[in-house]
Amino acid sequence: MAVENAEPMEKLALKMMRAAQAGDMETVRDCYTADATLWLNVTGRTLKADDHIASIKAMRGRVNNLRYEDIQVKPFDGGYVQQHMVYGDLPDGGKFEVAACFVVQVRDGKIAHREEYIDSASIAPVLG
Repeated sequence: MAVENAEPMEKLALKMMRAAQAGDMETVRDCYTADATLWLNVTGRTLKADDHIASIKAMRGRVNNLRYEDIQVKPFDGGYVQQHMVYGDLPDGGKFEVAACFVVQVRDGKIAHREEYIDSASIAPVLG
């Protein structure tokens, strides 16, 4: 069965990830609805999009050469599931690598809610 609006979902996901990798937080913010929320499994908290963008900025300050690779987007009606790898270099010379999975709800062509699942042990070196 074909997913309605599969192509726009894929484009939105890739736009978001390319902007995050480039440090273009204005474009990242534009990918979210005004009232977007993000739930993170490592904290169990729900954040507003602006708070999450601040955390991306902070992570970019702690990780050099931050990149998102192997992005796989699986659209469904009303959103998409995304899997990807995050890589980077830590200040102590170590390498950072974490697998991530997003479950995303889209409204009016923008992300309205995102659930983010990552391995807490893998992200620990970045969180301090």
